[in-house]
Amino acid sequence: MIETSVDVQDLHTGRIQAAEIEPHEELAGPMVYFNASMAGHFAVHVRVENSLDVSWGSSNRQSAPLGASPYLVQVVPTKIDGYCTRARGDGITRTAAGLPTTFSVFARDKFQNSCLGAREQIHVHISQRRNSELVVPMDLNITEGEDGRYDVEYVAPYESGVMLLSV
Repeated sequence: MIETSVDVQDLHTGRIQAAEIEPHEELAGPMVYFNASMAGHFAVHVRVENSLDVSWGSSNRQSAPLGASPYLVQVVPTKIDGYCTRARGDGITRTAAGLPTTFSVFARDKFQNSCLGAREQIHVHISQRRNSELVVPMDLNITEGEDGRYDVEYVAPYESGVMLLSV
């Protein structure tokens, strides 16, 4: 009888977890599932165990890695999740007219992984109401920092009023 087992090792922490093997009808073969809620590098170890009946009442068990096991897998962040993304800094709540002001947006996916790189778009709009009408949004300078941080710089107009910030 042949049995297969799969263990997944987080290469950053060294933590090992057992993976689930389930049949997949569309692929006509098994699928391996493991919990990789954090981005990182993982080693997937696949072992095949063969039980051979050598004689009456005894068995010989042999275990060996499958093919090129371990297989290296890189888990990357998913798309930005608005619920998990945060904005911080003085420029969110106050500014001085005519002076540059900044705040940061920390882009995260639904697992709290940092989302960075050109593939993710951060949309920030700051506008002001004048006489119950929305004025054209202000010019913003958005620069990508490290770990999914985007720094936003703007200059508030000299006119007083309430500004609307949308991230």
